[in-house]
Amino acid sequence: MVDSSKETGPLITLETKDSKSFKVPMAICNMSKLLADAFEGRDEEDDDEDTLTVPLSKVASEELQLVLEYCKHWNYAKEKTELENPLPPGKGLDYIKDLKEREFIK
Repeated sequence: MVDSSKETGPLITLETKDSKSFKVPMAICNMSKLLADAFEGRDEEDDDEDTLTVPLSKVASEELQLVLEYCKHWNYAKEKTELENPLPPGKGLDYIKDLKEREFIK
């Protein structure tokens, strides 16, 4: 059973280059350095919905949808991945234990 406690609380809006908006839990910042940096030092009590929008001018909505699905799978809490970056050429994916993570990079 997935713990849905990370899906409650403050929401942020991510806006893609094709002008689609996605409301996601602030907990997603646990898995994204870009988002964590964007909200570093902010006081949640001072934020309103307009200030919690992050434009992602280089990300298409289809790509973001995959990333959000991945984050939700990990309940917005995975801080480190087994994936090597960049993926080494010719190396199989057998070193990745989680099937969902393997599927994500195909």
